[in-house]
Amino acid sequence: MISKELILKEVETLAPLPQEDVLEIGSGHGELTLELARRANHVIALELDRDLVQQGPRTSPNNVSWIQADALKFELKTVSAVISNVPYHISSPLVFKLLLWGGFGRALLVLQKEFAERLVALPGSPNYGSLSVTFQLLSKAQLLFDVPPWAFSPKPKVWSSAVMVYPLNGDARALAPDLKTFTAIIFSQKNKMARGVLLRSGLLMPREDQEEPLSKMRLDTRRIRQLSPEEVLTLLTYVKNRHRLPQAHEETGS
Repeated sequence: MISKELILKEVETLAPLPQEDVLEIGSGHGELTLELARRANHVIALELDRDLVQQGPRTSPNNVSWIQADALKFELKTVSAVISNVPYHISSPLVFKLLLWGGFGRALLVLQKEFAERLVALPGSPNYGSLSVTFQLLSKAQLLFDVPPWAFSPKPKVWSSAVMVYPLNGDARALAPDLKTFTAIIFSQKNKMARGVLLRSGLLMPREDQEEPLSKMRLDTRRIRQLSPEEVLTLLTYVKNRHRLPQAHEETGS
């Protein structure tokens, strides 16, 4: 990011406190890093480019630790907050690595606008899919502001959006690998009636949709895309308890 105005806006939005440690993923030339260092106790600047990491210590204060590493492979340490202008091509794996880790209080992520909108999409909306369900069961999030292409160098072809993410600790976290498999299966047919999708996939047997706790969902009159994240989790728990969930399934990205 090269826009000074938006760099300051990101820092002000994250609002790091003097006693907080912040993890920055993709520190680049360090413009955002230096602003974070003025407010936070400690900044861990994670960057893949070795040359940029070697240049960083020459211009940064003592409370910045520069680390050359691939964020998708790096073993993360517990911090107060995370901030990242996320490279578009690693958006999905990085977001879910952060959520499965959960070792932070909040994260400000700048993501491709279309991707961000899919994360927070509501049931029944066009953008709602497996990504939305998994993300919303593992976190609470708020879509904050848009970022224009000219705020970056090189300039992307699309807009970005800033999202504040708060990890949730609940039943979904323990079931996260199964959740990704399950949502990939059912949301590959998200516009079809839920009961039919579950029966054809072998996830439910005839008349099981009349049993508790499924009877209240009216699976015979609602489409998969109309099910809330909480209802999907209830279905997954029911199916998993009956050992009907495949061990692996190719994700559809729906």
